[in-house]
This record gives sequence, structure tokens and C-alpha cells, in this order.
Amino acid sequence: MAKICNQAQDWLDHHYSFGHAIALRYFSMECTGRINRDDFDPKTDTDLLAHVKECSECYAWIVENVGLELLERQKRLTEYCCPVLFGAVEEPKGGNLQLKLTPYPQRDGGHNWSLSLDSGSGEESTLIVNFCPFCGNLIQTADHSSL
Repeated sequence: MAKICNQAQDWLDHHYSFGHAIALRYFSMECTGRINRDDFDPKTDTDLLAHVKECSECYAWIVENVGLELLERQKRLTEYCCPVLFGAVEEPKGGNLQLKLTPYPQRDGGHNWSLSLDSGSGEESTLIVNFCPFCGNLIQTADHSSL
């Protein structure tokens, strides 16, 4: 194993500590500013992550340590504006409020998001939403056209 591989894997292990964070960092090229450690250097983080993304040995290390299922889940998470929207769409908890992608295409090639409320009497109210009801960001419609 190359020295850079050891350095990158040690870096991820030390600064991201657990599988969810390592997998999420793998799919996000934006340096996370929430790491509050004296030994954290954003440039080193970005450089080592660039290596990890290009190295088959490092990818195999991530799969071995994180697991393919979690890695795939975290990849999907990065396609949403926030983790709450991801959970609402991909891991709904049930109930009568549902956020889903509707099959009505938009001019940009994406699809509309709708917020549906089932009153319990069999009637459903639907509201088309353009902004995330959780974080307020514009929902990127083209990213999820395959859902």
C-alpha cells in the first residue's frame, strides 16, 4: 500500500471517526467546516480526499470499513439539499404527510415535488413545492428525475 493511501485512510479515520461521516465525506468534495480540531487542515483534507476518490485501494478500504449499503445510502443523501428532506422522501416514517416526486415534468427537464396530506377520509390534498419545507433551499428537481 502506498504511503499516501495510509495517510489518507488514517486522516479519514481520525477526523471523521465513524462510517456515516466517512461515507458522507467521500461523496462531498466540499470541505466540512464543522470539524473543530486543532489538527484539521482543510487543504490537507481536500488533497487526501482527492486521492481517495481516484484510488481503487482506498475505495476498497472505505467499502470494507463502511459497508456498501451505507456507502450507497450516503451517496443518495448528498443528492438532497438537507438530510431531513432525504429522510422524508427516502425513509418516511409513515403518517398522513408525504413528500414525493410527481410525474409532471418541468421545463428544465426535472419534475415537480409535491407535499401530500391524506385526511384519513380517503381524500388527499396536494401542494406543489419548489422550496424545501425543512431548510428553505430551492429543491433541485433535475437531480431526482429517476425517483
